[in-house]
Amino acid sequence: MWPDQPYAEARGSFLRPVPMPTVDPNASPTKTVSVSCQYLPYIRGALQQLLLQSTWKEGTGDLLLTQERVFNLIDLFTECSSSDLPFFCSGDARSSASPFAVWTLDTPPYSGVWVSGAGYQATCGVGSDGNSYCGIRLKVQLDQAVDISDVQLLYDYNEGSFDGPLNVVGVYDLTNSAVVGTWLTNSTVVSGSGLTYHSGPFSAPSSQFFIFIHTCVKIGASGSCDVDGLAFLLGINVAGSSATYDCG
Repeated sequence: MWPDQPYAEARGSFLRPVPMPTVDPNASPTKTVSVSCQYLPYIRGALQQLLLQSTWKEGTGDLLLTQERVFNLIDLFTECSSSDLPFFCSGDARSSASPFAVWTLDTPPYSGVWVSGAGYQATCGVGSDGNSYCGIRLKVQLDQAVDISDVQLLYDYNEGSFDGPLNVVGVYDLTNSAVVGTWLTNSTVVSGSGLTYHSGPFSAPSSQFFIFIHTCVKIGASGSCDVDGLAFLLGINVAGSSATYDCG
């Protein structure tokens, strides 16, 4: 252990890719342990690094299958049914269009499309404002208002063309009509696979929010974007606290 330093950087558990597991997370032999309910959301959060492509050594297994197994592993650490406890909802968009709560796409044509085994894929179209867009606009509806500490997006992204500085990846709180956290712009977003984005905490309890991922925007001109780009939303994790919410 080293003392805290102001310049110390966060570092994952794996400094280089490791071989992929060959069995499901609940396959025998198994080990049973007892953990305080308050630690469960932190354990689930720590396990998220196993969803990253960079964690796994290429050529040692099927990446998609491994990521699906990790989602199942996270789901094994279910939240306790006590009052005023943290919760952590993990949803694999490749296996279901609505893994928890209710997920619905915004009005087509540029809100995306769900593809089984791939997640939500960006689509392109012209909005009512006359601008051309490619992207994903997804609404997540919970069955009650809860305190949300973070919304994490797991996605693949290939940047297209943008007219001017624009917000392109982020979360919008529909209940309170507020932008959440710091959005990625077309100058800060990066292209790659297995990317993550964290919204940070909501300002007030919320029961619904929008996910935005835009790959291109062409403003005030006819025709499509110069370069469409491409994005896949692979999963969404929601962390927070509530007296009764159980990720239903």
